[in-house]
Amino acid sequence: MKNKIGINKTQEKITSLITVLTVAYVFHSIIFLLVNLIPLTNKISWLENHYILLLPIYLIVIFALAYLFCKKVNFKLLVKNKIISFLLYPAITIIAYYFARFLVRLFFVILFVGDTTKINSIMNNNVVVAVYSAVFFLIMLAILYLVPTKLTGVKITKKEIGLVGLPKWSDIGVAFVGLLAALLVSGILMLIVQAVVPNFNINQAQNVGYSSNHNPLMMIIAFLMLSVVTPLCEEVIFRGVLYSQVRKISIYGSMFITSIVFAYAHGQLNVAVTTFAMSMIMCYIREYVTETLWAPIFLHSLKNGIAFMFLFIFPNLMLLNG
Repeated sequence: MKNKIGINKTQEKITSLITVLTVAYVFHSIIFLLVNLIPLTNKISWLENHYILLLPIYLIVIFALAYLFCKKVNFKLLVKNKIISFLLYPAITIIAYYFARFLVRLFFVILFVGDTTKINSIMNNNVVVAVYSAVFFLIMLAILYLVPTKLTGVKITKKEIGLVGLPKWSDIGVAFVGLLAALLVSGILMLIVQAVVPNFNINQAQNVGYSSNHNPLMMIIAFLMLSVVTPLCEEVIFRGVLYSQVRKISIYGSMFITSIVFAYAHGQLNVAVTTFAMSMIMCYIREYVTETLWAPIFLHSLKNGIAFMFLFIFPNLMLLNG
């Protein structure tokens, strides 16, 4: 038996659980930030000495607050405000990014009983990094898809995401042209940022997480993850879910905020500049050229494939970060 937004009772329970966990993580992050900002050295020392007793109480309080927040706050009413509606999905995307990363790292900490040496050692294995990345993307997609559905009562459709029909040969052609445009725009932005930001390192290499050893299996895994899985997942997250929901308020505003969040997720400044430019082009392609997500996926895959060649096959040549 499905409810009015098209999910059954089991799916609704899972959605509710993920929503409460996500909100609890936000509350925990706020408390953690406040504890670090406020000078409470003596109190923190006392808390550390009694953490075994206090941890269960803390968790119960956090989850209770999260549950009450989800239960009592009327998000359906709040999202009628255009500003709140515009900011909701970017905020949830950033929260999903950090929460997914937190959960995957927590798993490794528990698995190796906090032994950072073992954790750092195993993260040099491309198979482990691939599993880490795949689980990270799955968690992030689940949060980004399910939490807003629970809070707003609006289910995101495949058509909104842009996964409509099958890819066309023309999508590949558009991807090639889009890549050239993205490289041109990112080059211009790089020159501007270089002129404005002191000590900006335009050639800083991006750490993609995968080992560059020449074991054929490890190289194939790195290639598939960087050039196939990552572009597909990131496009569904950013140009799919995030862009499609924010564009309901403003198309150009959605292009900009999606690209800002996408750039932010890539960390270092020189990579953020190129990813921002690429995102703007991909949003434009999706909106005005193909109206689907296939061409942006191909563009992203092509860009990362070229970057893979420079990072792993020809590392002594100029790097294309992506």
